[in-house]
Formats: sequence, structure tokens, C-alpha cells
Amino acid sequence: MEPVLLEKAFTVDINCEDVMADKSKIVSALRDVLIANSMLDTKEERITGAVFIASDPGCLQQAFHTDYDIRDFEGLKHRPRGVLVALQADTKFITTSDEYKLSRGDVLVFDGGLVHAGAAYDNANVRIHLYVDPKGFKREKDATYFAEDVTCG
Repeated sequence: MEPVLLEKAFTVDINCEDVMADKSKIVSALRDVLIANSMLDTKEERITGAVFIASDPGCLQQAFHTDYDIRDFEGLKHRPRGVLVALQADTKFITTSDEYKLSRGDVLVFDGGLVHAGAAYDNANVRIHLYVDPKGFKREKDATYFAEDVTCG
């Protein structure tokens, strides 16, 4: 699955500094956006995690990685996916072949096995990363699989 960019799909009217106070409200609104855009099958999938990411000015690009161990995907009807939500202009998402530039409110949905990296930022940037998993799938929390460790069979 190539990443799918839903432009201006999400409207958030909060200060980035106050984002944690509204976490459950934001995740619920994002769930509705994913359902409305046929990106979440509530009979088969669920949002299993939400991470608010804040990059400091001058931070470096992350190492290329996946958020899942792709060996765990065998036999799944639905593959796990990641969702990146831009809370600010100039949010970036980097794959080994492309750089996606997101505006405030853009939602990017991508396959959980996609090798990607968090971008370097000249200015502070806040964004949300959601995990969408098939029901019954057990994702290892806070795990990252670096590209040199990812084997494709």
C-alpha cells in the first residue's frame, strides 16, 4: 500500500502546547475521519495507540525503520497501518523513495511495514502518530525495527 494523503481531512483547533489535555477527544475525532474516508474498518480494526511527537528545532532525521515486525503480518486479513496527522504546517514524512510534505490538518495513512523516518526539522514541529491494528493483533509497544534489521521474505 502506497501512503494515502487525505488533505485537510482533520480540523483541530487547539494550541500544540495543550494537545495532551485533549488526547482522547483528538483520537476520537481522528477515528471518525478514518471511518469517513474508508480507512478504518471498525469490525476488523482498531486504533491501538496514539503518540504525540514533538521535534525540537534543529533535530536530525531518524534512522529508517518500520513500526512493526513485518514477520508478524503473515496470514493477516488486514495489515497494520500507521497514521500521521499534521498539527502544524510543514510536517514531513520520509520514505526511502519520497518525502511527503503535510499541511496542518493533513492525514497520511501508510502500511505498517513501510520503511520510513521522522524528518529533520529547522523549526519545532508537533504531530500525531496513530497505530491501526487488526483486532486480536499484538503490537509490541514502543518497538522500532531499524531498516538494516528488516528482512523481506
